Amino acid sequence: MVLHPQSIKPIPPVTKAIANQAFPKRSFVKRRKQQATTKWLKQYNQRAGVEGTISQGVRGYGLRSALYVGLKKVHLQHILTATAMNVIRLFAWFEGVPLAKTLVASFAKLAPH
Repeated sequence: MVLHPQSIKPIPPVTKAIANQAFPKRSFVKRRKQQATTKWLKQYNQRAGVEGTISQGVRGYGLRSALYVGLKKVHLQHILTATAMNVIRLFAWFEGVPLAKTLVASFAKLAPH
């Protein structure tokens, strides 16, 4: 199917208004400038570390589901799981096990360096 300019309908004004409200014209530029600061990078690295720890707990140690019923027992399970994670990390650090490399998506591998 070939699209001709005259066959394309104009965007309704309501849709334009919603899009302009959701994405102000300078918001992307402002965010890019913000991401170039060291303050933002420090916050991002801290957040990435926390998210990595949570992911390790969920994927490797089953933090998403509790074995017990009751807030106190679940809290205790989470504390013991976190302690076990820290002990395992400590032993890996003592033995010199290198940290895992961050996976790169196939599409990202195509980008020029």
